[in-house]
Amino acid sequence: MSPEEIRQRGEHARQLLEDELLAEAFDLAERQVLLAWENTGADQVGQRELAYQLFKAVKIQRGVLIAFMRQGKDAASVEVQRALSLKVA
Repeated sequence: MSPEEIRQRGEHARQLLEDELLAEAFDLAERQVLLAWENTGADQVGQRELAYQLFKAVKIQRGVLIAFMRQGKDAASVEVQRALSLKVA
């Protein structure tokens, strides 16, 4: 993937992370699985484990978008530095 494609993907990830509906969806999913976890009984180990795994999955999905956004910022920074070095030379 080219630096420009990485930058564009990072910008898209930033837009998604700032989208109110998507942020609300992530937050709601986290709250629902936490509520499911809190409402498990002591004998419901499997259901509690599943709720934990779902909670972690939501965190990972948000984390992937954050990582894409950071990679895009890094790629943009490299492109700016490269452009500046070309003008100086």
